[in-house]
Amino acid sequence: MTRREKSMQRIAISKISVLVLLVLLGVVAGMHCSKDLVTDSPEKQQNDQGIILAEVTSSPSVIGLGGAESRITAVLVDDQNNPVSNQLVHFHTTLGEISPAADSTDYSGKAYAILRSGAIAGVAQVTASYGQLEKTTTVLFDSSLTRDIVVTSTKEAILSNGIDSTQITAMVYDDNGKPAEGQVIVFRTTAGYFARRDIRTDQTGRARAVLVGFASSTDSLALVTVESQSLFKTVEISLKGVNLSLDANPTSLIANGTSTATVCALLKESSTNIAISGASVISATDLGTIPNQATTDASGVASVELKSSRQVGLATVVARYGNTLLDTVQVEFIRSEPTYLTVTAEPTVLVADNQSQSKITAVVSDLNNNPVPDGTQVHFQIIHGSGSIETVKLTQNGIAISKLTSGVELDTAWVEVAVGSLRDTVTVRYVVGNAATITVKCDSVTLPADGITTTNVYATVRDKSGNPVADGTTVHFSSSIGNITTENTTTNGVAQAQFSSSITGVATIQASVGSIVGETTILLRPGKPNSINLSFSPRAVWVKDTGRNQTLTIKAEVVDSKNNPVIDGTYVKFSIYASPGGGECLSADDPVPTVNGIAQISFRSGTRSGPVRIQAEITDESGNPLTPPVRAISTEILIFAGPPYIEDITDVSTSHLAVGSAKKNIRGWDWVNNTTTVTVVVGDKYNNPVAEGTAVYFTMTAGLITTYTGYTDANGVASVTIHTGNPVPTIDRYYNTFYEPNFGTVIPGPIPDLEGGLVLNSQGNYDENDGVARVLAVTEGVDANGNPAKVWGVTNVVFSGAITTFKVIQPPVDTLYTGESTQIIFDIYDINGNPIVAGSTISASVSNGGALSWTSIETEDPGVTRYYLTLANNLDPGSGDTKIKKTTVFIKVDSENGNPSLEVSPSVVLIPAERE
Repeated sequence: MTRREKSMQRIAISKISVLVLLVLLGVVAGMHCSKDLVTDSPEKQQNDQGIILAEVTSSPSVIGLGGAESRITAVLVDDQNNPVSNQLVHFHTTLGEISPAADSTDYSGKAYAILRSGAIAGVAQVTASYGQLEKTTTVLFDSSLTRDIVVTSTKEAILSNGIDSTQITAMVYDDNGKPAEGQVIVFRTTAGYFARRDIRTDQTGRARAVLVGFASSTDSLALVTVESQSLFKTVEISLKGVNLSLDANPTSLIANGTSTATVCALLKESSTNIAISGASVISATDLGTIPNQATTDASGVASVELKSSRQVGLATVVARYGNTLLDTVQVEFIRSEPTYLTVTAEPTVLVADNQSQSKITAVVSDLNNNPVPDGTQVHFQIIHGSGSIETVKLTQNGIAISKLTSGVELDTAWVEVAVGSLRDTVTVRYVVGNAATITVKCDSVTLPADGITTTNVYATVRDKSGNPVADGTTVHFSSSIGNITTENTTTNGVAQAQFSSSITGVATIQASVGSIVGETTILLRPGKPNSINLSFSPRAVWVKDTGRNQTLTIKAEVVDSKNNPVIDGTYVKFSIYASPGGGECLSADDPVPTVNGIAQISFRSGTRSGPVRIQAEITDESGNPLTPPVRAISTEILIFAGPPYIEDITDVSTSHLAVGSAKKNIRGWDWVNNTTTVTVVVGDKYNNPVAEGTAVYFTMTAGLITTYTGYTDANGVASVTIHTGNPVPTIDRYYNTFYEPNFGTVIPGPIPDLEGGLVLNSQGNYDENDGVARVLAVTEGVDANGNPAKVWGVTNVVFSGAITTFKVIQPPVDTLYTGESTQIIFDIYDINGNPIVAGSTISASVSNGGALSWTSIETEDPGVTRYYLTLANNLDPGSGDTKIKKTTVFIKVDSENGNPSLEVSPSVVLIPAERE
């Protein structure tokens, strides 16, 4: 049997009540009879039980193809024409499909089936049979009929809670297949209900009705039918039964107006047991109070707290879900009676002084562990031992507190607490009192601070009544200086410790028990002088007349063998052990007495820089050393040189700054990144090297200096590097790139004229050369009056270029006799008339005899532009040199500035004979 057939059977009984309601409203099933097809046979068929198959009808009797529906109705009555219910009628068709194949009659004697068309047109013969009884009706499957109705629902299943709903939408099409507006749609259902059943379609051809399920704990299937004139469609909606159960924990409460029980409503789908979350459950009670609403959680549980009333009774709690789903639970409100008693004492030990107290606390609760009502009487009594107690106390929040006062006996008090029929006891022990006073004494009140000698320390500890504390009481010892036994225990109230110290001073010795402290003092004496520690502040000075600090303080700390300061009045004699010899001195020559172990004196510098060694020695008041001697010599003072110095700022020759270059001539006029080192030496007023790290500023009129600020080393020397490049040095740059540092005037020249006025310079004259760079080095210093001054100096560096002039100025004579000679003069210089760089090689040779004054020379720095070479006739006729020779002189240059060569003209005839 199909799900639909089972559903039809389950809802058969409900159809009776629906039919009755329809009859009362004047609505009968045959209200559309004019559109139904009824069996042709008018006779009524009757079986042996007197049951008649009265009629079989189809509605509508003409439907389209492809799933259009017609409802088939069969009616059973008895011989008195009364409806016969709960009888099974079978259905069969010759065309299409019909379901269910069998259906039980309802209260009106009707059984139903749905006929659905297929894709084939024709007439369907539908037969309804009951036992041997049969009747037929026909339905035309018309292929030209396009009218149709489409039914949809928003949900396939809803909860049977009287609230949950689904919207049923019917879409009606006319004979042209277009939405039909204004058609009356009738909605019917076998389960649940429609608030409105007859609804007209809107302009889109749609009519909508809401199906609501009745509240029920069982599942059901609603067969919803939608009818419009001759159109008929059905849709099935599952109505899920809902199970509501209610539980309370606990099921009894104390009637005190505060006790609570948790009431849980569990909401599930009946058949699947799936929890229903987010549902609102309404709660009510006839006794006590309870929140009226709660929402189920993911487990389907909605929890509320039932609060008891002060009235004894049985509270009935009702929970409702949806329209009519209800469940109840009962909670009993009972009287509050003491059920549990707990007794504690704080503290459990008291001093037996007739005044110390312990708090006896009784906690009383009822059956539900809730506090008993305020004002419940609780009785306290001492059943053994001494002391006194408050006998009756009233509870507040279930607690009653009494105070036990100790006696004077060292015993144990047993306290009994009673409330109602409940009894409990607690004990409190009485003991001797805590320490109240401590007296500290020593065998000796003074002690040498040698770290060896000891003295005994005694701490007497008593309580506030003056009695020795109990044996074994721990006493802690401490001392501000020195060493002492850290702790010991008492015997007859006395604890003992030992003390010694290697540090001088006054030792404060303390003994303590808890917060009780007693103390005494011991004087610790120092030993004989053993060593001297020298210190200096500051550790360096400057030479005199520099405007800087010239004095420092020397301290001699004198200690004994334990590193303790010696007694005041120990004499120390200071002396200069070694110095630069520039007039250094001390502030005193006589011995200086110590104060707190320290003697001090002042030192003043002289005119020379360097290290100074100071000696300090222990003496008597007259300066006589001890035996054996105690002295210290330290090299910790440094006399710095003064600042850079210039005697007269109007005369650079008085500057104590000298500057020079490693090379005075470098290939740089037409050469990039040729280098040489520039070095400066800076001294102070007394010609000492200035302090290491003194900043010197460098600049120049051409190229660049990689480090514009150099710093002097310990020798007062600073070096930087020159790199050739643009701008190239000219006469204008030489005088106008920078100026005299103190006055801002032009630094005078002249620029050297190295070729002797042969080359026209950039100024249009011949007396100075382009190609010479000036380097300035300057630092901050002072003049002879101690005023701030620029200490400076300059030097020149030639930036020579490629050789442009290599020529003979004075040629040789044309003939030389034996013993005669001739001088050749030639010039070599660049475009600016500057010589070639140092280290260049000039070589000379002859082609056919003769002696040269030199065959190779190496140029110096900065070099010259004019050279001299002598050729001599060295032929010796007496040795067989009888032939006349003609020789030529050749000169070649090998230099960074170029490698030209020269053939000297004229050639010289050498005659091997003396001139007559």
